Amino acid sequence: SAKNNASIAGEKELVDLKKYSFDDLDVRFNKDFFDNVIFHITKKDEDQINEIFYQVSYILKSGGIFSIITRSTLDLSLSSKFALLEKIELVRGDSKLTQWVAKKN
Repeated sequence: SAKNNASIAGEKELVDLKKYSFDDLDVRFNKDFFDNVIFHITKKDEDQINEIFYQVSYILKSGGIFSIITRSTLDLSLSSKFALLEKIELVRGDSKLTQWVAKKN
């Protein structure tokens, strides 16, 4: 649906969406490859949060923006490699999520 939404918005050529497992990111991408990274983690992924922080710190450029969307009840403790910029509550009907926006130190 994200690809379809990018197409509808006329921004398909600016968005490159891929699905990889967390532990494959440092193999698929070079160090400091991305300017921005967005993750949506579900409850089943929460036990991998340290692996996510490790992978993002490897593939994200210094000063890059890291955004992670979680369930609203998760109290996320960011790695010391990131500085929290903003915490946003996302509401869609009865569903609530939290978006954590951080900058790589």
